Amino acid sequence: SNLQTARVRIQREEQRLTAANAAYNSIARLSESEVVNENELIINITTLLQAKLAKIAATVDNKRAESNLLAAQGVIATHYAGMVAGNPLERLRVLQLSENGDLQYFLR
Repeated sequence: SNLQTARVRIQREEQRLTAANAAYNSIARLSESEVVNENELIINITTLLQAKLAKIAATVDNKRAESNLLAAQGVIATHYAGMVAGNPLERLRVLQLSENGDLQYFLR
């Protein structure tokens, strides 16, 4: 499913980020002793930033997949229907439908 794929992607991006951090730390130490040039350091920083960005994107995709699953299951509509109702009359309708147990028929 999309949720499983997103979770696997997060794990992969975490590993990539860990490797990029280790590589950056190594290059940074060598840079202090002037063993490597600035271009290598800049390339390594770019790689590290790309790894961080990829992890953030994977996390967002995971949250999106979780939200889609909850929406498909009707959880979001059931729990937040009153909050997203457009006006007081709609909130009242949602409340009354919920109290009577009839809201489920209007959510799917």
